[in-house]
Amino acid sequence: MKSLKMILAVAFAAMSFSAMAQVNYDDARYAVWGENAEQRKSNMLANQFLKESVDNKDYKAAAGYLKQLLDQAPKGAQGIYTNGIKLYKTLINTAKTEEQRNVYIDSLLYVYDVRLQAFANHSRYGKDYILDRKAREHLTYRESDREGIRKDFEIAIAAQVEANGTADAELVAIYFKNLCDDYKNDIVDAMTIVNAYEENSKHFNSADESQAEFKNQFEASFGNSGAASCENLETIFSKKIAENPEDASIVAKAFKLLARAECSSDFFFTVGEKHDANERSSEVAMMLAQGFQNKKDYAKASQYPREALAKETVAEEREKLLVRIGLLEMSQNNYTEAVKSFNASLNIDETDDDGLALYFLAQCYVAASKDCGSELAKHSVYWIAYDYVAKAIEKCHDLRCSSIKYNNEDSLAFVVCYAYFACNEHYLPFIREFPTGKGFADIVFVPTNPQDRDTPILVIELKWDKSADTALEQIKAKNYPSYFENYQSDIVLVGINYDKDTKKHTCKIEQLELFCKL
Repeated sequence: MKSLKMILAVAFAAMSFSAMAQVNYDDARYAVWGENAEQRKSNMLANQFLKESVDNKDYKAAAGYLKQLLDQAPKGAQGIYTNGIKLYKTLINTAKTEEQRNVYIDSLLYVYDVRLQAFANHSRYGKDYILDRKAREHLTYRESDREGIRKDFEIAIAAQVEANGTADAELVAIYFKNLCDDYKNDIVDAMTIVNAYEENSKHFNSADESQAEFKNQFEASFGNSGAASCENLETIFSKKIAENPEDASIVAKAFKLLARAECSSDFFFTVGEKHDANERSSEVAMMLAQGFQNKKDYAKASQYPREALAKETVAEEREKLLVRIGLLEMSQNNYTEAVKSFNASLNIDETDDDGLALYFLAQCYVAASKDCGSELAKHSVYWIAYDYVAKAIEKCHDLRCSSIKYNNEDSLAFVVCYAYFACNEHYLPFIREFPTGKGFADIVFVPTNPQDRDTPILVIELKWDKSADTALEQIKAKNYPSYFENYQSDIVLVGINYDKDTKKHTCKIEQLELFCKL
């Protein structure tokens, strides 16, 4: 087979030579191939022989043709570099000694350098493309050259920004991961990482879904690097702010990074208040509110969202602020004020697409029920809470499920399970069709800690075109809670029904101890 290939190659070369004999090499169109007709003819033949030699694994001959072309006709054709790169990558991977391998790596990188000089202005495979490929090859074949790798990636990113206004998300993610690795190995300092994070974050602002993975990698590299620790950030920015106290951009950067790292030092709050004074926004206000709430400084926690609310004109932002204020009131057991805030949020945007305000209203009524005097009054409050839960599920059902798959139990189950993500730190992954008692419970939420008395087990039964009461009766009749009799947690039974004609949801909730008394 090899001999046949060689015969065909020789035959092809002969035909090519015959055809080329008819070419007028003095024509200006062939100027890229050499200084005179003889040289142009030789180099054009060498280009053909280069490809044939690479394909036939005659690497010694290929290297000779490549050298000739790089010296005499670097602008001849893109194929020179395609074949040259293929040649040296093969030689690198088959080198018998480290010394030989390094020589081939140098040659590979040199091919990219010559290509850059010759084709920097190519419309498709120009400067930005060539530097991108060179940086990746540098990392692949000479990983220990940390400074050289960083330099090549930074040059490539700059070239892409110059050409396209932004850099390739994958390239940035690779660069930043390696930079963070360098920090872990004490090659670069924390400030280098912080600055690189700030500088390169912009390349993901308009990234489409296909680039989301690279953004996640970028953020993970930063979070895992250790450079963004509260201690490092405070050391870096306390000095920078002291040197430039009027520079609002430094304060903004510091606050963003401190908040991202979930810092809670006095420095964080000082920077936060300074940033709020420079740039009043609902986002900053809510971040400060959460921080002061964690410190149990409820006066300040409430101050910032209320001040932002007084100036905010965007309906969506006003809604968020009111929900935050309501949560602050709930944390202090001020349920009447919390209800006012949640209702005010709903009045701004009655759609409340995620149903959050409705869920929180339900919590308020349940929490406040203990202050009701009679059992009748308590049950009345619970009915109000059940109604809010049903409405919240209805809102989420409308938002999260397509109209095609809306009318089925699986769709409703998905909506209920979606709520898991709001409390996943307290519960194990939710379980569908849980085998227990005399059948299978539709959905069960089990606390992460079996000894946690404050986090109830949730046993949920879903019905379609029946009733919430029917759902609860099934839980009791089939004794679904029996599996959890050794747990310390309370057990809450939840029945949910969906009417496909009216698209209305109903909900009924019972604590097991009430059921046991019956």
